[in-house]
Amino acid sequence: MLIIPLKLTLVALLRILSTTPDAACSAPIGRRPVPADFVGDRVFVRWTAPGFPSLRLYTDTGGGLLSLFPEAVQRLSLPTDTLTWTNGADHGTYMMARISSALNESLVPPIPSALSAGFRMKSKDSTTVLLAVEADGPPPEDESGYEWDGRLGTAWFADRVWTIDYPNRRIYFDGTKSVAPTDPSCWVPLGFKTDSTGHRTNSFPRITARIDGEEIQFLVDTGARIELTDSAWRIVGSNEPRHRATSFITTQRFEQWHKKHPEWLVVPNAEKPGGAAMMRVPTIEVGGQHLGPVWFTDRPDRNFHDFMSQYMDQPIEGALGGSAWRYVTLVLDYPGAKASLLTTP
Repeated sequence: MLIIPLKLTLVALLRILSTTPDAACSAPIGRRPVPADFVGDRVFVRWTAPGFPSLRLYTDTGGGLLSLFPEAVQRLSLPTDTLTWTNGADHGTYMMARISSALNESLVPPIPSALSAGFRMKSKDSTTVLLAVEADGPPPEDESGYEWDGRLGTAWFADRVWTIDYPNRRIYFDGTKSVAPTDPSCWVPLGFKTDSTGHRTNSFPRITARIDGEEIQFLVDTGARIELTDSAWRIVGSNEPRHRATSFITTQRFEQWHKKHPEWLVVPNAEKPGGAAMMRVPTIEVGGQHLGPVWFTDRPDRNFHDFMSQYMDQPIEGALGGSAWRYVTLVLDYPGAKASLLTTP
């Protein structure tokens, strides 16, 4: 009597294995390791230099900031400059911290010395990279005992190749040359907004996902995050951090999904503060890979239809963050405008 269930179990296992991705998409990972912490499927790069206190910088492919919080600037005793900006009739000032080349070179990889925003200054003895000083006070609260000191946004990721191994909690810098397309079936295009001459105006990557039979455009956003309320934390999973990665979707799409699939779990009053709801989508498909379940947090339509879409090559409906990528090793090839989702042995 025990033989039949065992046989059925083996048959079922073989069927599962037969549907796993092709081995060609399970390439060796990584070139140069980047010191980092993974906390709730978010990536914090560690910046350590001799003679300086170490820093933790939040990586955010969906945000433009290269910045430090005032506390970190003071702790490092960094000199600052007050720069002015104008935009038509509007004008203002912002603080920039001077980062010496020696300190910059200790970051893996360093901040580009010539940024698209033009934050580059030369002194007599070295090139100084400027980082914005965030004026909104101390860093956001995070997990108990865990603080972070600044952000690494699109200018740090741009024009480079990255491997983010979510299952094994590692990130690698793979250089500045596009990865050879050894197997085109392993890659999915990334879209970037360009000007009339074909040059990129920014480095916000767009990716296509198929959800419930429909293709939807998203921002690739490693920085998408949420702090869960007490009630949501118990439902979503208190075995993982309260502060964690999420993905975002417009209210319009959120309501469409809920109406069509009332069986998909919805957690009201999930986000602290604000009380935005979350939805557990059983599976999404990106580049032929099925990922799930994926938690999406509700966001007003204007956040993506009006604001973020103006920086994209196509209108988008939301952002895919660590709640989606946590299942795979994500290769982001910015020079080649493509991404790959690798399985991890």
